[in-house]
Amino acid sequence: MLFEYPGTPFRLHTNYDVHPDGDRFVMVGVGEQPTELVVVLNWVEELRRQVR
Repeated sequence: MLFEYPGTPFRLHTNYDVHPDGDRFVMVGVGEQPTELVVVLNWVEELRRQVR
């Protein structure tokens, strides 16, 4: 075993993948909870205003 991972069992997908070169991999881990959430409403209209 390389390390322990506190992942949630019974997920429908994996939290890791192997790089095509076979020498590396990436893993989604559990980090700090976000302290801010930004919600943008009507972003398409805002984009149209910026283009005009």
